[in-house]
Amino acid sequence: MRRRDAAEMVYRLTNEAVGRVLEDVSPKEVGGFLSGGTDSSTIIGLMARSSDQPVNAFSIGFAENAYDELDYARLAARHFDATHHTTTVTPEAAFEVLPRLIEAFDEPFGNNSAIGTFFCADLARSLGVGLLIAGDGGDEIFGGNARYRADRIFGLYSDLPRWLRRGLMEPVILNLPNGGESVLGRAQRYIRRASLPNPRRFYSYEFTPDFLAVIDVDAPYRVTQTSFDRVQATSELNRLLYLDLKLAIGDNDLLKVTRTAELAGVQVRFPMLDLDLVEYTGTLPARLKVRGLEMRHLFKRAFRQLLPRETLAKRKHGFGVPTSAWLREHRDFRQLARETLLSSRARARGYFRADAIEELLDWHQSDVTSYYGDLLWRILMLELWHLRHLDGAPA
Repeated sequence: MRRRDAAEMVYRLTNEAVGRVLEDVSPKEVGGFLSGGTDSSTIIGLMARSSDQPVNAFSIGFAENAYDELDYARLAARHFDATHHTTTVTPEAAFEVLPRLIEAFDEPFGNNSAIGTFFCADLARSLGVGLLIAGDGGDEIFGGNARYRADRIFGLYSDLPRWLRRGLMEPVILNLPNGGESVLGRAQRYIRRASLPNPRRFYSYEFTPDFLAVIDVDAPYRVTQTSFDRVQATSELNRLLYLDLKLAIGDNDLLKVTRTAELAGVQVRFPMLDLDLVEYTGTLPARLKVRGLEMRHLFKRAFRQLLPRETLAKRKHGFGVPTSAWLREHRDFRQLARETLLSSRARARGYFRADAIEELLDWHQSDVTSYYGDLLWRILMLELWHLRHLDGAPA
């Protein structure tokens, strides 16, 4: 298969998928999510090429500079001469809408980008747009997530001769004392994870012994293993992409976008998940998706004449939301987290040790990264969901 032919086919199928969404829809009533990333920019670009009127693009920003990507969104909007609608999401507005988001999901849902998606859809609805086009699925069919590259790095270990791995490196390195955060410790963790077969390696996480003692730890892996074994692809990357289409897209991203858009009164279509396009990309060899450590190899060649150079070169971000900063710096969010997670109801539920939650809250206050805040957000969403949907607490 020639790379040029494959790139042309990818462009044609994607363009046709966008065109089918736009059939019989007034340009004034349709728009696209625009995060400034490759997938949303591609959607806006293909919409613009198929219309004789400026297309509607919708973006959100934040006062927190580390999370604000409006500059990339504006760049793409200018490049395609789109009518660009933007709004800045404040912690006060997010705090106010939080009960509605908890109410909207009939299962615990901790993906904080639901906040950004809602405000984007809400902006569209306020301007008379009832249909939005989203780029979800592009990462999973073209190999655009960083974890695919990370798994490739882990996979390099299995390429080493068995005598070197099993006869020398593992007996020596793994039998040394725990190296913690030193180079030795990182090597030990790398070898342990790299030695796991997929899909267990791809979805490997560490849990406390107390938690492991009361759950069937193999149950999630049986689900992933069933899908991993079912797919006909021979390369590990293509099998992992299939898993993400089944799990990350089906159980997370589509749920997030459709539920939040429905809450705002907007419908959404996903041309990157068009059946013809997905089936074709499923036949492509893995080397055309992640080549060495380059992600989206074929995608970049298929759309390099369409997208701005800066868009193709940017680091993946998406609708990142500064909930970690809000939990540390905003009074209402900080108080909500502490009072909810340390309440007698949360303690009685028995999911988490109260002293561990207290430590997380304290560590988060003194840590400038989002690590502890992201953990706290998911735990907070779990408890708020239980309060509303199981305990019947008022919103």
